[in-house]
Amino acid sequence: MDFKKLSTHDIFLIVVFVIYLIFNIQAPSVVCASMDNVVGAIFIAAVAIYILFKSNPIVGVLALLVAYQFMKRCNFKNSPLKNLPFTSKNGFNSPFKNTPITLEEEMVNKMAPLVINNDGPNTNVKPILAEQNGAKYLN
Repeated sequence: MDFKKLSTHDIFLIVVFVIYLIFNIQAPSVVCASMDNVVGAIFIAAVAIYILFKSNPIVGVLALLVAYQFMKRCNFKNSPLKNLPFTSKNGFNSPFKNTPITLEEEMVNKMAPLVINNDGPNTNVKPILAEQNGAKYLN
């Protein structure tokens, strides 16, 4: 596909998509409410992917961005975008953050702490070379 050959409908879609992305235009609440389900999210994604494959690649990429922004601006309750790690305001959103403590974790927390003493006891014991029991020395 040639990037220099843009049809009039491609130019129209580029202008509309850029205006939507730049000026933060909110969709009507009726439209957002009707699209706030699995079928609506699939429909939005399908239209964006259809435009990506059937139109100019620039228009297709803008369509994907518009679909993402539409779902983000409508604050879908069932949106898969809400569970993404980069959507949290205070850093990484761990999926294990709110999990309850298991019995195993509770028992490990109650156990005595593991003490590792690398120095060993201060004794004056020196190793003694024992009998070799017929073993030969290797040079």
